[in-house]
Amino acid sequence: MSRRRWCTFGGRFAVVAVAAGAPSYAEGPPSATSLATLKAGNAIFVTHPGEPLPIDSAKRTAAARGRAPLAAVLSCADATVPPEVVFHAGLGELFVVRAAGPVADRSVLASLEYAVEALHVPLIVVMGHEACGIVQAGLEGSDGTKVGSNFATC
Repeated sequence: MSRRRWCTFGGRFAVVAVAAGAPSYAEGPPSATSLATLKAGNAIFVTHPGEPLPIDSAKRTAAARGRAPLAAVLSCADATVPPEVVFHAGLGELFVVRAAGPVADRSVLASLEYAVEALHVPLIVVMGHEACGIVQAGLEGSDGTKVGSNFATC
């Protein structure tokens, strides 16, 4: 797995993306294309938040035949940051794994490994958000005192 990272920030969330594909391609890495598509989708979400998601019967049929997601996204389980909406993605475009935090335990890692190995996802995105309750709980000691103050996002 490549070590290349991109860090982007927008609104109330932060994204760290890691290329999961092979490092050289004739037309550029698929991870760069995937990241550009996600950024374009996020721009639609930011500028036109009421724009309907690209979901129709053709997309449903294509998704039922097979999946080729642009990226795997590890996101917090918080309902206010759904990756499909934040990246304005249609059916089958993202392989989403959600966990409180987001915390990468064995099942989360196994899911991400499946996305890379079986679905050939070229990009893994880890998406966090402001004021995450599980992060705040982790920063507080059992007596309610703070044990840390800031996380480095990149």
